[in-house]
Amino acid sequence: MSGEHTNNSHIIITNNIDNYQTMEWIHNDILFNTLTDEHFIKLIFLQKIKKTSNHDTKIYIYLDTDISITGFNLNPKLDYIAKHTHKLYGIIFKDISDIDKTELIKYKKHIIKYAR
Repeated sequence: MSGEHTNNSHIIITNNIDNYQTMEWIHNDILFNTLTDEHFIKLIFLQKIKKTSNHDTKIYIYLDTDISITGFNLNPKLDYIAKHTHKLYGIIFKDISDIDKTELIKYKKHIIKYAR
């Protein structure tokens, strides 16, 4: 495994996508302005598949300062998972201030490499 590979995925949810698109170390494909039921279900299923195939990885979802899980208006069951049991699925919600620039640089290289 090379030093450039990252097993984890990263998503940034913000109301200010333009602010992050100018940062060279962030890939534009990880920027979203909300988390919908459909997308959250896909993330949960992806994590379940990875776990059963022994590819136990994490998805880090960074929430910008003006974003909260409550604001997504998720289905009540999904809202419960997002607020209370998300870690069981390897989905980790973090404040944008906890962003790991080094990991995002690796992840951007990973996205570019496998987008071909």
